[in-house]
Amino acid sequence: MISLEAKRKQMFLLLNKSGLMNHRKDLVLSFTMGRSESTKDLKVTELISLIEYLKTFSDQNSTGDFMQGDIMRKRILSLCHQYGWTRYDAIKNSNFVDFIRLNNWMEKFSYLHKSLNSYKYNELPKLVTQFENVIVSYLTAK
Repeated sequence: MISLEAKRKQMFLLLNKSGLMNHRKDLVLSFTMGRSESTKDLKVTELISLIEYLKTFSDQNSTGDFMQGDIMRKRILSLCHQYGWTRYDAIKNSNFVDFIRLNNWMEKFSYLHKSLNSYKYNELPKLVTQFENVIVSYLTAK
């Protein structure tokens, strides 16, 4: 059985390998569904999920696929701010995407019915288009 510390080391190795060390807070925030942005606060199941996610993309970084996927995910997060799917953090005095609400919507209504971070690069363009259409419908209905 691999220790928790060994899993954390593996996570940091994969973050470095994939070139995502500067994005670790965003990733952790996503995998904790907005609960925390600190790697120290990851639950074991969240840590394992993050490691599996990083394994998927660490080899793709050389082709730019992950970074392109990251841009599309950030587009969806930006749309969440426009849509009002945010939560206020009094300590940081700012709004963050409500990942619980977003992933609940993703699993129920997105075209592949899975969480945002579960979408692979080639699946993201269709998801972004779907989410943009939802936002346009919402904003024009107001």
